[in-house]
Order: sequence, then structure tokens, then C-alpha cells
Amino acid sequence: MEPEKMNGQEPVDYAARVLRVHEQASEVLEDPAIAMQWMLRPSVLLNGDRPLDALATQAGYDRVQSLLVRLEHGVGI
Repeated sequence: MEPEKMNGQEPVDYAARVLRVHEQASEVLEDPAIAMQWMLRPSVLLNGDRPLDALATQAGYDRVQSLLVRLEHGVGI
């Protein structure tokens, strides 16, 4: 039996993305708790999506990664 998928993604892929993004956000924001709060809040820069929800697709993952890189380097958002 095939495992349940989320938007075409295996649950393990989604979980790996969540862990990677939380780790990166923790470094950028300098606090794991603040990183989790950031992941749970809707973002105008993600068209109102929460970063956590955006991670369900490759395109959303790429958008979240880009946003974190911009935050890390102080690029205007």
C-alpha cells in the first residue's frame, strides 16, 4: 500500500523540509521558539500562506528558502 501523500509529496519529504527550514530559521532568527512562531504565522511575502503550509510543495519550499536567505542577508523584503 502506498503511503498517504500531501499535495503529491511523501509525508517524509514534508517532514524533512519542515526540519530543514526550522533549523535554518532558528539560525537566522537566533532562537528556535521565534523560528517556530515565524513558521506558524501567515506571511504577506508568501501570499498570506504560513511558511509551514508552503512547505507542502517544492515551489513553496523554494519561496520559503528564498525568504530566509533574504532575511539572513538583510536584503529588502
